[in-house]
Amino acid sequence: MISKFIKAYLIIVVATLPLFVSASPKLKIDSPWVRAMPPGASMTAGYMTITNEGSEKDELISISSTAAGSVEIHQSYIENGMHQMKAVSKLEIPAGKKVNLSPGGYHLMLHNIKKDLQPGKDIILNAKFKKSGNKKILAKVRK
Repeated sequence: MISKFIKAYLIIVVATLPLFVSASPKLKIDSPWVRAMPPGASMTAGYMTITNEGSEKDELISISSTAAGSVEIHQSYIENGMHQMKAVSKLEIPAGKKVNLSPGGYHLMLHNIKKDLQPGKDIILNAKFKKSGNKKILAKVRK
């Protein structure tokens, strides 16, 4: 027979468990795609929306693909009236927010393309997040 103390303890543990579970990031990846390139092209861009449905921020810290020699996280911006682009070491995904990787903003740059990226094909992106760990993302190749 379980004592009243143990029953009360178990009820408290079970009741507060969701508070600990929901504190971590909960990432959702929507609409991942990469831009189609003509045969022989050496680089292209990738896009997606990352939603953090959790209550703790996370960070995209690296990304790779067997379709490319390397993949970098980039940010586009305008400086002195000129479009510029720079690699960033990480991309913060704030708690309860969406981060869009889209043309003209944050995006992925796939360098040294190894496969023929034609519309309708898929590639796998291997994303590494600081808290959520590794995620495989199936990205559609589009025009």
